[in-house]
Amino acid sequence: MFRVALVSVYDQGTYGFRLVSAHLKQAGFDVHHIYFGDRMVQDVPTFEEAELASLEGLLRDIQPDLVGLSATSMLCHPAVAAVATRAKKAWDAPIVLGGPYPSLAPQYCLDHAPIDFVCVGEAEESSVELCTRLQAGRPVHDMAGLLTQRTLNMVRRDPPEDLDAMPFPDLEPSDQKWLIRSDTGEIVPGDPFLRGGFYSTKCSRNCPFNCSFCSSPNVRQLSPAGKALRRRSVPRIIEDIKHAREINPNVSIIGFWDDTFPAEANFMEEFAAAYKKEIALPFHIWAHPKTVKERNVNLLADAGLVGVIMGIEAACETTRKNVFRRPETNEEIVRVDGFYAKHPAVQRTYDLILDHPWESPTEMEETFQLMVRLQSPFKVNLHSLVLFPETQLAKRAIREGLLRDEQDAIDHLFSDLDDSRHRMQWRSKIPNLKDIKRAYWVFLLLCLGNSKIPTSLVRFIADRKILRKHPELLTEVAVIDMRKENDEFGRYVLEVCRTWWGLGRALRLSPRLTRLLGGALERSTPLALVTYLFDRMVRRLPSVLFRRTKPQAASTEERRVA
Repeated sequence: MFRVALVSVYDQGTYGFRLVSAHLKQAGFDVHHIYFGDRMVQDVPTFEEAELASLEGLLRDIQPDLVGLSATSMLCHPAVAAVATRAKKAWDAPIVLGGPYPSLAPQYCLDHAPIDFVCVGEAEESSVELCTRLQAGRPVHDMAGLLTQRTLNMVRRDPPEDLDAMPFPDLEPSDQKWLIRSDTGEIVPGDPFLRGGFYSTKCSRNCPFNCSFCSSPNVRQLSPAGKALRRRSVPRIIEDIKHAREINPNVSIIGFWDDTFPAEANFMEEFAAAYKKEIALPFHIWAHPKTVKERNVNLLADAGLVGVIMGIEAACETTRKNVFRRPETNEEIVRVDGFYAKHPAVQRTYDLILDHPWESPTEMEETFQLMVRLQSPFKVNLHSLVLFPETQLAKRAIREGLLRDEQDAIDHLFSDLDDSRHRMQWRSKIPNLKDIKRAYWVFLLLCLGNSKIPTSLVRFIADRKILRKHPELLTEVAVIDMRKENDEFGRYVLEVCRTWWGLGRALRLSPRLTRLLGGALERSTPLALVTYLFDRMVRRLPSVLFRRTKPQAASTEERRVA
């Protein structure tokens, strides 16, 4: 039997990966799963030798006729190249690469990794045909939806129109599935889905919007006009979730990974009623301000909605419209926030892009002023603009001379991969900010993203003229991540208190006092913030006042702060 080893590279969702596997099994192929890494790509500074060695060992045991790699992000490419190299070393089998980023840059993938084929577009049907041809010894260079080194003119493959006819994702228990841990390289037998309580699925495919920084419009263009946007029926969605719960009864929360959750009124009513009656589990969605209606929010909240992520990107409407191609207004964003805020069980998270070449001089302050209009509590996901190749914004950067060409965009990504990961999403590290005024507004935005800090307190701090005039009194270019709710900021402030004369001595002599103060700072983030600000004012205000008559001292202090 023709044997396929599918390797998922740093993708915890694995939705497309599992659908390809289900199609291959339905066609009668022997499929093995290798989950390479148990972390998201943004959290992986580098892949370890132990991981690659474990991969080699598994492939030698499987002896596949084809190795399939699945990668969702361009940031995965170095790992993909390393995995492909070790796969070739372990077992001489052709390698096919699929996923959103290979679909956008297929020739780059062939040129910069030992890959034999790249699936362009949705890969379920292409994968089955590829395996069928290879098993029969037939050529594949003329196959629709596949790029090879021999392909002259690639033939586009139309995506499947009837999503209900597709099998459910492959979740079944099997002794042909393994996880390779990111930190140790340990091989853990079994499907990692069975060890968790979260199930990721989709109601629809592709996104109707044209955000210039996103690859979704390019992915949509791989399909014929009018065929890109498709949706499953509500009964099929419900069957999918029931199927997942039968396999793993521990599933307790559902994540819908649609680029934008479907918003048609008829669908919403049918989905909310069926989900509440037959599933009744908390669930998360992604939304767009232009598609959110108050009635729909009420229906989803009643059905079990507990989390929504929505892009704002920038508060300057000119930037949002002319740079990011986002048509919504600030008033619409505030109104939509109000719809969700009426349901306290729904956690709101907003995406912001804070630094980019087209940023207006007042954009940071405008972004803060918009965010303080939203109803607390909410969270923020902060991003720097990353110009991915083939996106509309990357092409604009090339036209305006900010990049030489598409290759230059890729080179920027890989010149410092760790920095690119953190810029794409500030999950575990804030990129270094060189401008203290920008750092000031970032600090305040991070305070807004901490649900334990009242918006009124953040607004009060922002309104202090002395802080606006001297932002170094509030923060430095090395900004503290104020979003954290795991008491880390409280522990940091306790260390600051240890440096105070008198109190520091008392803390060193009295472990009980240390525990009391530390517990207070960890339990009360507002108290920790006020204590931190008091410390900054005491330590920095004299030098700020001294600078007025000592210009030379001012420049020295500025150099120290920077």
